[in-house]
Amino acid sequence: MSLKSKTASLCAAFLLGSTATVAADPLTPVEDLRDLVEEKYYQPVEEDVLSQTTIEGILGDLDPYSVYYTEEGYQQYIDFIQNKTISIGVKLMVSERGLEVTDVLEGTTATEEGVMVGDLVHSIDGETVYGRALSDVNADIYGPDGTSVDVTFYRVSTDSLVPTSLTRTIEKTPVVEASKLAGNVGYMKVSIFNHDTVPRMQEELREYEDVEHWILDVQNNPGGYVTATQKFVGMFEGVDVTMKIHSKSGSEVLPSDPQPKQFEDEVDLLINERSASASEVVAGALQDSGSATLYGTNTFGKGLMQNTFTLDHGGYVVLTTASFRTPDGNAIQGVGISPDVKTTTPLEDAHEDWFVDHHEAYERLAGLKKVPTDKVFHVKLSTAADVHSFVENVQLVHLGGGEVPVTINQSEENAVDVTPQQPLVEGEEYLLLVHPGWESEKGVPSEKGVMTEVLVRP
Repeated sequence: MSLKSKTASLCAAFLLGSTATVAADPLTPVEDLRDLVEEKYYQPVEEDVLSQTTIEGILGDLDPYSVYYTEEGYQQYIDFIQNKTISIGVKLMVSERGLEVTDVLEGTTATEEGVMVGDLVHSIDGETVYGRALSDVNADIYGPDGTSVDVTFYRVSTDSLVPTSLTRTIEKTPVVEASKLAGNVGYMKVSIFNHDTVPRMQEELREYEDVEHWILDVQNNPGGYVTATQKFVGMFEGVDVTMKIHSKSGSEVLPSDPQPKQFEDEVDLLINERSASASEVVAGALQDSGSATLYGTNTFGKGLMQNTFTLDHGGYVVLTTASFRTPDGNAIQGVGISPDVKTTTPLEDAHEDWFVDHHEAYERLAGLKKVPTDKVFHVKLSTAADVHSFVENVQLVHLGGGEVPVTINQSEENAVDVTPQQPLVEGEEYLLLVHPGWESEKGVPSEKGVMTEVLVRP
């Protein structure tokens, strides 16, 4: 028997788009798998597990991430990591509750059918998924571009079933997306860790090299290649360790891989309960080193690493070969990474905190709540203002977005009206700032800045 390592190590908590066929036919290489598990699995395995007579039986008693693939299924697995998969319009992740929706892609039938984040796959073409191997479920989901599949979801919030008919489409979700937010803040969304991730991040850093601060987002990111995480962590100066790994052969420190362009200052990193595996690796490394402030909710808690092996008689086994911890030795498996700032609106809070930190001398006024979408802000002043100078010193920021253009009119001798030139978005948060420097009618410049948070009524 020969066991060949097929790919780089994987830190991924997903299997969508990866089809495996597990069958107990005479050519199934069960003996090969037994030897592989004994030699490479990250912890000892009981004899009653190894004595199972099928691949499905052996792997079924290990962990959820150890899976057998046919050649076709393995290619679909790699295609998913490389963002080249056919999708039913949703991203799925294995959770304690089942096969859970982590994202719904815009412009797909999943959006039209009202599929929601948090929904669980209940049945496919009328056949329940409960008790079925994940690989079998994915085989039913996968199919030719343009064909349809009937999927029924269980909606936890309403304790109800939601039947849908979803059209399979080629997924074109960008690996990395970047934009500039109000206040010259850069925002970068990283959807997966593959071979394109860090090169794309390097391109975005060059494109937005003038931004003053970066917010990085790995929410709903299910993981990817270990080498990609090493390069990601290598984008932070002085962060030399990516993680610590533990296997049957012992423990070792996995170093970072320094990159040509690096983040010059501390960043904000957005995480949630669907940030898994490689996302947790980078979150732990940046948190331990003080290179990032983490905003969001506790991460998924997958601290197991997989390698892929080719079996003599055909097929591939993605097998858990190690567990991993943060550089400081903090556990991830079953625990996850805790944020520094716990919040369900991480982007908005990180953006607001940047403004607050960079305007420390400003007076914080009481927040405005239940503001209508057509709100006109009535700003009272200590003296009559030169309206022209006031215009240049008022800023309405859509938190997590751009600056909202406003019109300034004098409504009273010592007051002005600030009118947004576009409706505010219901349920969103804003920040209204009046910067110092505006002049009174007598030409005396103001020395005091103020800001207030604005919550648009739901």
